[in-house]
Amino acid sequence: MKRSHFLSFLAASLLVLNINLHAQKPVMKFGKIDPAHFEMQIYDKDTSAEALILGDYGESQIIYDQNDGFVVEYSRHFRAKVFKKSGYDLANQELILYHNGNGQEKVLTLKGSVYNMENGKVVESTLEKSMIFAEEMDSRHTEHKFTLPNVREGSILEYYYKVRSDFWSLPDWQFQHSIPALWSEYRVSYPEYFHFKKLQKGYLSFSVSEESTRPVNFTITETSRSSGYVSTTSTDRYQVQYTDNLFRYMQNDIPAFREEPYMNAMVNYQSALEFELASYAPPRGMVNNYTQTWEKINEELMQDEDFGLQLKHGGFLKDVVAQLKVTSNDQARQMIAAFDYVRNTMKWDNRHRVYLSQNLRNVYEKQADGSDYINLLLVTLLRELGLPSNPVILSTRNNGSVHPAQIMINQFNYVIASVNIGDKTYLLDATEKDGSYNLLPPRCINGQGRIISETRTDWIELNSAQRYEFTNVIKAAIGADGVITGNMQRSFVNYAALNKRVEIKGSKDKEEYIRNMESSNKGLTVRNFELIGIDSLTKPYKENLEVEISDLAQIAGNIISLTPLLYDQWPANPFKLEDRKFPVDFTYPHIYRDIINYTLPDGYVLDEKPADLAISLPDGKTKFIYRMRVDGNQLQISSTLDIGKSLYTYDEYAFLKEFFAKVVSKQAEKVVLKKST
Repeated sequence: MKRSHFLSFLAASLLVLNINLHAQKPVMKFGKIDPAHFEMQIYDKDTSAEALILGDYGESQIIYDQNDGFVVEYSRHFRAKVFKKSGYDLANQELILYHNGNGQEKVLTLKGSVYNMENGKVVESTLEKSMIFAEEMDSRHTEHKFTLPNVREGSILEYYYKVRSDFWSLPDWQFQHSIPALWSEYRVSYPEYFHFKKLQKGYLSFSVSEESTRPVNFTITETSRSSGYVSTTSTDRYQVQYTDNLFRYMQNDIPAFREEPYMNAMVNYQSALEFELASYAPPRGMVNNYTQTWEKINEELMQDEDFGLQLKHGGFLKDVVAQLKVTSNDQARQMIAAFDYVRNTMKWDNRHRVYLSQNLRNVYEKQADGSDYINLLLVTLLRELGLPSNPVILSTRNNGSVHPAQIMINQFNYVIASVNIGDKTYLLDATEKDGSYNLLPPRCINGQGRIISETRTDWIELNSAQRYEFTNVIKAAIGADGVITGNMQRSFVNYAALNKRVEIKGSKDKEEYIRNMESSNKGLTVRNFELIGIDSLTKPYKENLEVEISDLAQIAGNIISLTPLLYDQWPANPFKLEDRKFPVDFTYPHIYRDIINYTLPDGYVLDEKPADLAISLPDGKTKFIYRMRVDGNQLQISSTLDIGKSLYTYDEYAFLKEFFAKVVSKQAEKVVLKKST
């Protein structure tokens, strides 16, 4: 019986591919450093840069291995110059590799060096094997970390690695980073049998974008042996022709993409190129369509022993279920009780992942692990209580946005729980110790998540129904010496309360929290304080402060002047870019209220006061109202900034920038008190 000659064909094509690709001249040679780069003290085009990428070169190719079939080999060679201590982080790198029962990604080569100029000579420090650490993140991912040695100001560092993957997935390439780059290049090669979709991200154009083909012609030889009492061999030769697809992308003089106030993850907007396998059409074979559907991903997850199948084994929670059912028959109360139980019992390790690496029962008994364990445990507990609950997979804000048209599970890195009660859907994350059931942590508020269920799968909005709400009521007296004494009653609701609780829990004790408050607010002395509702997570958190404030009022002869909002005014317009190409993302709506009543010092009258102001953005959802009036020796101020919408687009940026300029200007205006004659 003849063996298939397809394998012989592929083995021959491998030979041709290697001859052509490996014959290319290296773009950078490891260890060969341009002497001029040592002399560089700053980057003239960006003098504030803490480092400069001297070159970043990547190459991905699909080759054929006689033992493993088609595989992907991906390599990266990175080189950078460090100018400042803040650039030392470039020495810390990580590779996250995937594996499952069908294959793996593995490191073939990893090397790195740091070059320093000492006494006119280049001294090289190399990356040793002992400096490379591998750690299992979950059942599917391994993290390889390394730190390049002896990095200091003026160092040049570089590293090179090659990864081999059994999965037909071409790695994405990021051209733009938080530091500038002289150039970045990515080359891709794969046989004509593969078809990939390409997605370009960011706002920069390619200086080189080449697509070409290369004809390959060769002869393959196939030997076959007949069966029977007398075996014979025969040899056949075939002429084979196919096309190799080549792609080259390059950008030069790439500016740094720096974080701006109120933006989602930078990775959403940096220049990058992504690939997705669409189909594979082998010679003399059927076309295999690899374009996924969300329904198929849902089915695979529900049948995965490290995800959906775990939800069917909740018997170990029977004692907890019995306890929770005794407390109440109301479904909403049972949901809250289950949420509180998991949140208080389990401890989050601050890692983001989707798949489990051990079963839920073991995790429950250890009472510590990742978001996937905690929230899948919560889903299991809710189901055991008879509540309709499902997991929701999502991408956290720092992981980037999910693109629904790109049907890939690797877009997601986090799991939360959903539960339907009546006509309302609750989204729950029990990892946040200081959060309540009705507050989704800010890291999770990122577009849409995907419901994973036996009966349905769909998108669900991750926008929060709650807002950040801060109110400060001040009743104080202004002394003739400019010292302000009185009482502050500060109220923090929803996300404002969550942030404060995290801040307080991060302090050694309440006294340290107050000392930190004093040190961060010029002239503030807290004479007495009461902190209310630190542990009442569903209620507002409040502070009653008896304060004395010096150094904020200016005295010139018989004149006292001060900015009346004290510490609550916006110090500067957060929006400084003339042209911001990406959205302004406040995460959730905000409202800031100040209600202030000052008693004027004896013998003083109001000489100058800011004019009242009421403005709003064209959509009417964001507005600012500033009012001031005098009643005898009482000066009353009210200021309300209501940011009623979470996301403002590029087209709305100019209006938003002008709006905040007016807010900052108005809040900075002083009141002037003059001593009457």
